Amino acid sequence: MKKILVFLLITAASYHLAYTQGNVEIDGTLHLVQPFSNISFYDSDSVQKGLISFENHALRIDNDLDSGDVDISSEDQIRLITGNTVRLQIDDAGHAIMGGPATDARLALWHNSDSDKPTLELRETAGDDFTRLQFRSLPTVDDRFFSINANPGSAGEPKMHIYYQKNAVSGYNLISIDADDRLVGIHKTSPEAHLHIKQRSAGEEALALENDTDGDKWSFEVAADDLLLYYNGSLVGTFDDASGSYSPSDQRLKHSICDLSDRILKKVMQLKPRAYYYNHTQNPQRKEYGFIAQEIQSIFPEIVGQMDESEYLMLKYTDFIPILTKAIQEQQRQIVVLQEKVEALTTR
Repeated sequence: MKKILVFLLITAASYHLAYTQGNVEIDGTLHLVQPFSNISFYDSDSVQKGLISFENHALRIDNDLDSGDVDISSEDQIRLITGNTVRLQIDDAGHAIMGGPATDARLALWHNSDSDKPTLELRETAGDDFTRLQFRSLPTVDDRFFSINANPGSAGEPKMHIYYQKNAVSGYNLISIDADDRLVGIHKTSPEAHLHIKQRSAGEEALALENDTDGDKWSFEVAADDLLLYYNGSLVGTFDDASGSYSPSDQRLKHSICDLSDRILKKVMQLKPRAYYYNHTQNPQRKEYGFIAQEIQSIFPEIVGQMDESEYLMLKYTDFIPILTKAIQEQQRQIVVLQEKVEALTTR
């Protein structure tokens, strides 16, 4: 015959504590009072394992003293509440939310932050070193990752780097910020200008400016001691470190080459050189010399241009060089003809 041990503590016609077949049932509130305020829960198979189970809510708390693990499991969400306010909530999909409603993010932090009360704070404990936040993907067999490394400079220079680790032996700073001098470097760990861009290697364009609609772009490259200017990948100008700017004139960069007309002197004689002052100059007394684009447009329309987004006309002044050269040649031929006529008259 199977024996059943039942123990009941009954007050006022109802029991408050019952022990049946190894199970303890408490009806009411359990108070633990010092100095004996500890309560231990053990698994029936091992005193090294404890278990608290709330069956109505499918919540379990397990403790394995062998491994030191504590597991909290629930079929629904778990909430941590202080001061009648939910501080941390973990839903059944594994989303953790602090301070606000649930989102699709794995971790959502809701906080009205300011400079003294950040939403998230990371601190480095190894003295004056960088605090690092890494971004990796699985699998990580090639050790690639991005990281944001920041050092407020309590004993040195305050700097921040956006770093990329390519493999176990190769990594580099992509962007560096010098907070003391308020400088930003791209591929330059110690920038020397408000924006300092260092080329990775020769033959690469270091800076590109692209139109917002059609993809046209201007770009810059430092080659040896010169600055090269490109338009959509084609070289259109250079700036020499000693003598100034140059325009590319290599025949390999040109097509449809032809000579200028011999009747250009008549057009040149229609040009009206002007003296003027610019409206925007900070020195209103500085006199400038040149031409008026509207007056040139009817004579040499091909050297008058207009920006797509601007109503103002511009002149390609360097185009006057071959035009005036051709006019001088044409004029010189006329002078030679006149000289020959004069000589013929004087020899009679």
